[in-house]
Amino acid sequence: MYVGVTVDELLYSKKLHHLVEPLQVRTASALAFVAAVAPGLQVETSALSGGPPKAVTWSGMQALVVSRETLSGAMTVQQQRCVCRSIAL
Repeated sequence: MYVGVTVDELLYSKKLHHLVEPLQVRTASALAFVAAVAPGLQVETSALSGGPPKAVTWSGMQALVVSRETLSGAMTVQQQRCVCRSIAL
């Protein structure tokens, strides 16, 4: 499993950004959650910093699971995935 966590700098434009925990805390929380619901599952994390995320560039990515807050960004990622796959063919 791959978990992308948005860097702090990209959250500053959010209305309540001051309530969001720092990147390291959010990453650790995500890992703890996955370990609690799927013990032993191998998890890779990385910081999402505005460039193409691994969800676009990794051909082995089979699904995207996103929150409502990130749905519009996920739609963009899916479009980029389609473009990358058509170029690779």
